[in-house]
Amino acid sequence: ENGESESCDTINDSARGLRLSTAVLRIINEQDGTLYISVDTLTHKFVDKIYETVFLDVWDDNKEDWVQIGYWEFERSKEEEENEELSSYYVGFTVSGCEVNRYYRARAMHLVQWGDDMEGKATETNGVLLTDHEV
Repeated sequence: ENGESESCDTINDSARGLRLSTAVLRIINEQDGTLYISVDTLTHKFVDKIYETVFLDVWDDNKEDWVQIGYWEFERSKEEEENEELSSYYVGFTVSGCEVNRYYRARAMHLVQWGDDMEGKATETNGVLLTDHEV
């Protein structure tokens, strides 16, 4: 365990024939008692929908394991794009109300859909220490 204030997990997959190219998940200790989480999904061919589910875990010293304490679901469809061409979806949000001086990590499922086909990737950050002051 270290006091890192930010952790990022990026998965790149350039295999031919697949739509999902990059999945990025980041968690940041904002040093004011809040966490900032961002999730990004990019495709190299247009898709109909992008789904993102983000999970937040806290480290439990007693169980010596991660415990899920929240999750958020996001989706975007090509109809929401100006030209109906969907190839990326970025969401960033702040989480407040978490206990400081504990470790938190984010996990995410990135799913893309085109026609009847779907493809997914999972990302997971390392734990970051939440503080309410600069470290």
